[in-house]
Amino acid sequence: MAFTFLYLLSWLGLVVNFSFGVLCVASGLQYLAELIEEYSVKSKRILTYMIWCIVAIHTVLWLVDGIPWYMSVLGISAHLCFCMLMRTFPFFSLVSPLFIIGCVLWAVSQVLAFQFFTQNWFPFTDILAYYTICLWLVPVLLFLSLSANDNALPVIGSGGVVSMDDSNIILTRKSGFLQVMDWFKQLLSAPRGSKSR
Repeated sequence: MAFTFLYLLSWLGLVVNFSFGVLCVASGLQYLAELIEEYSVKSKRILTYMIWCIVAIHTVLWLVDGIPWYMSVLGISAHLCFCMLMRTFPFFSLVSPLFIIGCVLWAVSQVLAFQFFTQNWFPFTDILAYYTICLWLVPVLLFLSLSANDNALPVIGSGGVVSMDDSNIILTRKSGFLQVMDWFKQLLSAPRGSKSR
């Protein structure tokens, strides 16, 4: 196979297309984070419905498609931990026992799903759908909702008054995903200094 200019150009095109794809995904995630931050009450409702739908999907996959019961139980348990976090949404701590237990259950279900899908043949689209909907959707949205913590005002919820001390009431500071995106934006838009002698 001779290397031609078109072959080299195809690699350049692949890099450009991959770069545009990454930028599109990052823009979409930033937009979702802004929506979650702006509409935190609706986001809580939508996330709660998503969690219950995913619990139902895990059950159906176990009953209909032969997904092992332990994968379904772990997935359901992780999502129930995430559902309990919804009581104080958008306020939740990354070091709370409930969040840590949910993340450990989620990580174990990732490993078990990987082992199951490497030992049993399924079409790639089925595997991708399982990972995207049953494993990644809710944790990614919870990660995006971390930026809503700083900009939400304390409210009286079903669990009582959520109080914040003076160091946490900084309305202009962003955290989580939006802070990372702002850092990238500043990095990319930083003026280039001219070299002067």
